[in-house]
Amino acid sequence: MNLEVTVSHVQKTCQGCYQNSREKETHQFSTYLLIRDGQLQRNLQKTFATPKKSSAPCRSCGAGEVWKRRNLGTQSLYLVMVFAATPI
Repeated sequence: MNLEVTVSHVQKTCQGCYQNSREKETHQFSTYLLIRDGQLQRNLQKTFATPKKSSAPCRSCGAGEVWKRRNLGTQSLYLVMVFAATPI
C-alpha cells in the first residue's frame, strides 16, 4: 500500500519570547505501511506531527529554544488510501 501524507506548513514557537511563526512547507511522504490494530492514524501523528526542537535560533530574539510542529494536510479521522492495481 502506498500512502501519501501532505505537510501544509510548519509552525515554530520560541520558548524565550513566545513568538509564533509559520513557514510554508509542502512535502509528500510516500511509504509502505503495514496496518495493524488500527494504529495507522496514531503512528502518522507521532511520526509527522510531534513537536521537535528546531536547530535554527529564533529570528526575533535569537534564543535557541525553538520548537517546530508540522501540520498535516490530512485532518480527518479517515485517511484516503491509494492502491495501485495491475490487471491480470
